[in-house]
Amino acid sequence: MHVKSLRVEQFKRFREPVRLDQLDPGLNIISAPNEAGKSTLAQALRTVFFERYSTSSLNDILPWGDSSAAPAVELEFSMNGQDMRLSKRFLKRKRCDLLIGREQLDNDEAEQYLASRMGFEYAARGGSQARNWGVPGLLWIEQGQGQELRAAVQHAGATLQQALGTEMSDLTSADGDYVLDQAQQQLDQYVTQAQGQPRGVWLAARRERDELQADLERLESDLRQYRQWVDELAQARHQVADGERDRPWERLRAQARAATEQLKQARELQARSLELKQQLDMLQERERLYQQAREQDGALAAQRQDRLAQAEALKAELLNARSGLLALESRLQQARSHKDRMRQEQERARAWQQWAREQDAHASAQQQARQYQDQLDELSRHETELAECSAAVLRLRVEDEALAALRQHSQQVQRLQHQLESVATEMQVELEEGMHIQVDGKDIRGRARLQLTDSTQVLLPGFGRLRIVPGGKDLAGLAQQLEQAQREFRLALQEQGANSLEELEQRREQGRQQEQRESVLRASMRILAPKGKAHLQGLLAAARQSSPPVRPQGEPLEEADLERMVREASLAEQQWQALETEWRQGRESLATLAARHEQAQAEAQRVEQQWADPQRQSAERDRERLWSELRERREQLRRDQQTLLAQLERLPVDILEQDVERLERSARQQEQAYAQARVAAQLVQAKLETQGAQGLEEQIADVRARLLDSERRCAAYERRVAALRLLVQVLREQRRALTQQLHQPLQKHINHYLRLLLGKASVELDEHLAPRWLQREDGEPMADDIDGLSFGAREQIGLIARLAYADLLQQAGRPTLLILDDVLVHSDHDRLQAMKRIINDAARRHQILLFTCQADKWLDMGVPLRPVPRVQ
Repeated sequence: MHVKSLRVEQFKRFREPVRLDQLDPGLNIISAPNEAGKSTLAQALRTVFFERYSTSSLNDILPWGDSSAAPAVELEFSMNGQDMRLSKRFLKRKRCDLLIGREQLDNDEAEQYLASRMGFEYAARGGSQARNWGVPGLLWIEQGQGQELRAAVQHAGATLQQALGTEMSDLTSADGDYVLDQAQQQLDQYVTQAQGQPRGVWLAARRERDELQADLERLESDLRQYRQWVDELAQARHQVADGERDRPWERLRAQARAATEQLKQARELQARSLELKQQLDMLQERERLYQQAREQDGALAAQRQDRLAQAEALKAELLNARSGLLALESRLQQARSHKDRMRQEQERARAWQQWAREQDAHASAQQQARQYQDQLDELSRHETELAECSAAVLRLRVEDEALAALRQHSQQVQRLQHQLESVATEMQVELEEGMHIQVDGKDIRGRARLQLTDSTQVLLPGFGRLRIVPGGKDLAGLAQQLEQAQREFRLALQEQGANSLEELEQRREQGRQQEQRESVLRASMRILAPKGKAHLQGLLAAARQSSPPVRPQGEPLEEADLERMVREASLAEQQWQALETEWRQGRESLATLAARHEQAQAEAQRVEQQWADPQRQSAERDRERLWSELRERREQLRRDQQTLLAQLERLPVDILEQDVERLERSARQQEQAYAQARVAAQLVQAKLETQGAQGLEEQIADVRARLLDSERRCAAYERRVAALRLLVQVLREQRRALTQQLHQPLQKHINHYLRLLLGKASVELDEHLAPRWLQREDGEPMADDIDGLSFGAREQIGLIARLAYADLLQQAGRPTLLILDDVLVHSDHDRLQAMKRIINDAARRHQILLFTCQADKWLDMGVPLRPVPRVQ
């Protein structure tokens, strides 16, 4: 099947007519961004085939907001070698027209014709459903549905089975299937079909066994609890007797009172120690203040020495700076004189440099003038050649329409000659040596082969005349048509001024060569004069206006002398500027040193006065005396503190507090434990009196006997279920082997594509012809369930299976067309490359319409990417 064009009007987003035409019989890729209308075109193809023209349930194909529209789809295609055109209009002015060659079918007759040929059916009422789509529904993949295959295969199952040349009923009618059904029915009495869980009598037996097991465990737990209570009663009675005899809580409370008395003594020592610590802290703070005062006096003495030394150093530095500044002033005067002399020499050197540059510019202008003149000369030659070439192009020009018409005339003459030769009477002559005959007055000798299209007279010397009248159908008419075609062909050649078609072809080729030469000349002229000939002439005139420069006065200087003078003048300028900067900096430094020296002398006098102050000296003597007395008092307090700390180490407060709390808590716990033991003994005694009358050991023996009988029945059911499962498995494997044998043709096509994707992997089909298991080439004994593969892998295998179905249907003479709407979007790079090879291989046998929004992934398919058509 080959779809050639699709026209859509008033269909969803396409309110105005759009047309997708010139579709190739192989791969066609329609690429556009999202929401551009790709899926709308794919839906239009589905609608024109699957939906009845008379249905009223297609409001979803109306243009948005236009309930009065009449959606229309027109399709041109060929099927089984016949050209067809299908036109359908929905909802308003409903109609269906199918043109098959010259035969016209309409409405229901046209729809039934297409459904029977393509392998689908129409819904009895309402819109079409997936179950009605048959073979096209299998081969046409909707967006995001490439991995969904099983239902589509079942809907197209009848057609696929016919293509295989067998019916699935051949399998189900075998005697082995009766045994399989019986075994399955018996197995279903014991297990569920969905998950194989127990049911019926087996489930009842298992529940009874589980209940008896639970009863046995409960009774055994009760017995263990009874024995534990006996042990607890003996332990509680022993604990009560020990408590009444020893009364340990009274002894612990006496120990707690003694520990409380020691804690009181320890806290008094701790308070005395804290008081001593506070006194020591005060003394330490006063000592810190004395230390700060001493450090301040030391800092003042050091500052006094520093200020005196700094004043003396600045004085010496000031004398050195004054002498250095005098020497620098002398050097600066010498550098100024040298700079003035070198500046005069520099001006003279610059004058000669300027003359040399102007002289070079004049020479360069003369050189450019010569170059511009050469370009103008070459441009004139190209203009002459261009005029000759343009004249030749006009002389040799042959219009494409005239040449095409002459070619058609030539082909018509050849076709008529071939037709005339095929129906004319052939005359074969073979004469002995020396013999001859005349055919319409023309001598014939030896062997000859003649085509007779008209009544012909043959002269046989010595025998008489023979007239041959050809009897071919419409021979005279063909001869007249040939003569008319030849006459028209000669007239057409004369109009073009040629004697033959070959001469005209040669003249056209010469004209093309002249056109190419004309293009080359124009390109060369653009290179010679990019801005035109007038601009180039203006450049030549400007270059010729250049005049030689005026020579400076004095003796000329060499280039090396010019450069040397410029360097020496520049160096002298730099040296003078550097010395002047150094002199200014030296003068500023001298002023700064003088100011710093005066400030240092004033600071030294101030510090000396502060150091010789009598009040400061008296305070220093008093501080030293008080500091000595403070050190003696501090040592006495530290000795007292050490004595208290030694006593506190023997009576630690925190430990004594813990002892008091521990002993009181232990006394309470012992008294509570004694009371709890008395209550526990009474409770356990009551439980034992109640439990002892139930006969636990007799109940356990009875339940064990019933449990053993139940376990034997469960084991018997399990053996029967295992046997039935084994029988069903063997019968199914035999049936699967037979199914694989019948599916071999389809398997061959699937494996052809699968090898391009997964190497030596293979796919196993189920009884409905859908892929079920994937056996990889890694040698693993277990095959993968295809339903358990990733989304991308299921989509790839789904596409491969559809291509294989198409190959199978094509071999059976069925029409095939594959529509792929945004497929393989979940494939990685390597898998996508393999699937491209598969699609390219299938496109050699089937037409494939591939709609995609990812143009960059399909640029290497060897076909152009077609955009969604615009409104006509």
